[in-house]
Amino acid sequence: MWLLRRLGASVAAVAVLVGLAGSAAPASAREPQLSYVALGDSYTAGSGGGDYQAEECRMSANSYPERLAELRDWSLRFDACAGARIQDVWDRQLEGLTTETRRITISVGGNDAGWADVVAACMMAEEPDCESRIDLAWANIGGSLYDQLRELYRGITDRAPNASVLVVGYPRLFAETECEDAPGLSVAEQQWINLAADHLNRTIMRAAFAERLGFVDVRGSFIGHAVCDPEPWIHGPSTTPGDSFHPNADGYSAYAEAVDWWW
Repeated sequence: MWLLRRLGASVAAVAVLVGLAGSAAPASAREPQLSYVALGDSYTAGSGGGDYQAEECRMSANSYPERLAELRDWSLRFDACAGARIQDVWDRQLEGLTTETRRITISVGGNDAGWADVVAACMMAEEPDCESRIDLAWANIGGSLYDQLRELYRGITDRAPNASVLVVGYPRLFAETECEDAPGLSVAEQQWINLAADHLNRTIMRAAFAERLGFVDVRGSFIGHAVCDPEPWIHGPSTTPGDSFHPNADGYSAYAEAVDWWW
């Protein structure tokens, strides 16, 4: 079904181009056809990537949507925002979707699971408290998140029926060895957080597949590039608000390559 949607999108694009060729409007007066819409949270917005275009939402010129649009020469509508939850996508990010939208990426669900709260709390808490925080996030992921994601994905495809939609996951944060760049987190706590990331990605993937959408698993791209690896693509604790435990510019390049492989 996903491949059929891609084929349908290509046929529709040809039909639109034929229609424009017969239009009386001069080429200079026409707006470029919207090709790509980026939805979601800080991992789509590019938090951690620097060179921010919109400080409130931390939308970075180094984000994977910006790099992907430049690579493919696509027009981009960039609606992602740091801190976004599923309801925020419903309320603020879907208005740009139309029957002319051709490509969509979305990364969301981490904030609904309480991901940032877990990492922050674990850095300041004793191990039993950290474990209980992770257990709570695990329960959130295993609760209504799956159904909420499926409903959102249906809302996206209803509004943009001709679009190819890719759901993009999250990386593991920590290396498999003792990590001195994450003060306050023991090795066990780091690995608990990694396992929770796996659980989150599985839930998002299941919801995407249930709606016949593609899922981009970026965890493999970050092997050897997590916090405390010799060449990290993820920030450790940062003095810049919002950068901590988000990809850096190199990490978002890896994101763009992973998404581009699908298209």
